[in-house]
Amino acid sequence: MEDEGVIPKPQEILKSSNVDEDLGYISEEEISETFTWLVPKIMAKHNMNEIIAVAAEYRCFEDFDYRKSRQKIDFYRKRYHTRAKISVESLDEIKEKYAENTDGMEWAIPDDSVNVESIVLEPIAVNEFLDTLSETDRKILTMRMDDVTLEKIAEELGFKTHSAVHKRIRKIGLAYGKFTGEDFGFSQKKII
Repeated sequence: MEDEGVIPKPQEILKSSNVDEDLGYISEEEISETFTWLVPKIMAKHNMNEIIAVAAEYRCFEDFDYRKSRQKIDFYRKRYHTRAKISVESLDEIKEKYAENTDGMEWAIPDDSVNVESIVLEPIAVNEFLDTLSETDRKILTMRMDDVTLEKIAEELGFKTHSAVHKRIRKIGLAYGKFTGEDFGFSQKKII
């Protein structure tokens, strides 16, 4: 970069300004060290390393010429997308165009807070599954869904211990896994 005149040589800096008065005496080595540290930082900041890598890969005589050429202009246009015809529209403009194209129907942004699957489809699937269960299993499942303890369920349905209810819930879980085709962990005894 010094040879091409992009960065002045240390001698030129010392000659062109009165460095001794401004900064005190600065040796040529100190200036060289400063440039050695500064140049890579500036090149990285302006993404010059990528440009130099491409130029090194596709060498042509224009790389060594200071004048502009078609290849240089085309490269910069591709790199910085200066020829791209991008029109920026606001959300309101997009909504207006949508209304024009759909006979005045307003554009509605879907509300992600409403989950149709959990509100509509899951209760239907649960009801279908409940229809496949015996009356006792259906009571156990509905009571457990209402957060009734295993001991209370055992008392109300006439089981001797809560572990019997626990075993029934595991069987219900396995049946639900077969019903939906998903593994919910009942087979590994991870879920009650």
